[in-house]
Amino acid sequence: MQHLNTILEEFLSVGRIEEGKIEAHPGNLNLTSLVHDTVADMQSLLKAGQVIDWQVDCPIPVRLDASLLRKILMNLLSNSLKYSGENSVITVRASCLLQELTITVMDQGVGISTEDQAHLFEQFFRAPTVVSVPGTGLGLYIIAKYLELMGGTIDLHSVLDEGTFVTVKLPLATPD
Repeated sequence: MQHLNTILEEFLSVGRIEEGKIEAHPGNLNLTSLVHDTVADMQSLLKAGQVIDWQVDCPIPVRLDASLLRKILMNLLSNSLKYSGENSVITVRASCLLQELTITVMDQGVGISTEDQAHLFEQFFRAPTVVSVPGTGLGLYIIAKYLELMGGTIDLHSVLDEGTFVTVKLPLATPD
């Protein structure tokens, strides 16, 4: 049931994005709490022995759209957990420096070939190596669109059979 809800939510999100109905609504947020709560919500997806090792280094108040940021992080974590094996570590780091938030998510998963990396942010693209794993091929497309709305960027590096390293950067506005 959860899987069907996720698929439905992704299709609805794409529709809303394409109709221009999703906007960023920045507000003051506690980044440590947001990351902590998101990681806690992902615990049910962990395979045997999987661990999410997270750390936030952001002593300043942050002003961003909490809902969009949470969806971005959930999607990245979901991918890392899904494509990593048992007893693996997913590492999340978030830091604020010079008006910029940087979040990295690293995993020890199946990785993505260089050829496939070129298509990752296209709608419905799924790497041939993961077709046996359920998914819509919409997650990274949605993340990229949310980041666009917030003035952010995403960078992905991956090596087959070694893992994937994703870096998200977002400009920080001064909190109210």
